[in-house]
Amino acid sequence: MKKLAKFSALAFAAVFAVSAFSMTALADSPNSSNSNTETNEAQAAAQAEATNLAANVAAEATTFTTTDGQTVTVTPAITPAPVATVAAAKEQAKSLVSASANVLKVMEVSLPNISNDQIPAEGIPVTFEVAGVVAGQKLAVLHQKTDGTWEKLGGVKVENGKITATFHSFSPVAIVSESTSAKTGSSFPLMAVLAVLALGGAAICARKYVA
Repeated sequence: MKKLAKFSALAFAAVFAVSAFSMTALADSPNSSNSNTETNEAQAAAQAEATNLAANVAAEATTFTTTDGQTVTVTPAITPAPVATVAAAKEQAKSLVSASANVLKVMEVSLPNISNDQIPAEGIPVTFEVAGVVAGQKLAVLHQKTDGTWEKLGGVKVENGKITATFHSFSPVAIVSESTSAKTGSSFPLMAVLAVLALGGAAICARKYVA
């Protein structure tokens, strides 16, 4: 009986140890279904952002003389940029513009039936129609060159609803606000009003208490 009891105890201990190990392994192993769902959701969100960043932007027709002497009028085509390009534009905005830069638009810009080697040395001015842009707003235009590096274009002109820059090649373009101070400034009056109302309420309560 003692031997049977010892054998039973050892068997129980072995089963318990295996069960505990299995439960720990299940707890520590990632849930592949949840992981795949989260990955798919993140990819969908990133793609939606890329699409949104290229939305509501139109380019006006531009006239220029190509390097082979043809005078042409072309309307640049705008399409959403790849997710990786959007991420790169955000990083470049911080290094080329400012740490507080806010990326407003990122898009692929191309000239139908025109290659980069047909672009004249002086470049081609392109005007983008962007809702919400106002004259005097501090905006920058970033452009990814053919070698993959990014540059901040000079001579940018900002008007109400429009921004113009000169390009020497066409590829991804980002329109960037140089700071987020406008958003912060717009919230200040509301905070001030709330503070005044709070103080007024406290004063009324104090009078009632004294009375």
